Amino acid sequence: HDPAIWTYMSLRSLALIMLKRHDEALSWATKATRQRSPGWLAYAILASALGHLSKIDDARKAGRDALTLKPDFTLSFIKQTFPFKKPDHLEVFLEGLRLADLPE
Repeated sequence: HDPAIWTYMSLRSLALIMLKRHDEALSWATKATRQRSPGWLAYAILASALGHLSKIDDARKAGRDALTLKPDFTLSFIKQTFPFKKPDHLEVFLEGLRLADLPE
């Protein structure tokens, strides 16, 4: 069992969000959060995927789960620390997080 498999699943989901393939992204993000000890990022990615699919209540819950694991999580943190090469990729991820009501 690979204890970091959630990372692979989460990043695959994030790539699918960037491609606007939100149903597939949701599937991978859900798998990631079902692994042993997933990190806050898994829940943030899940929140974004759910937000894009207009599953707002579920997106907010996933966002709360991310904040439980990383109480100082904000969209500004994502903007400052994640190396997105294309601004539109960053924006599509952030758009889903905003739909989940995560803090700016």
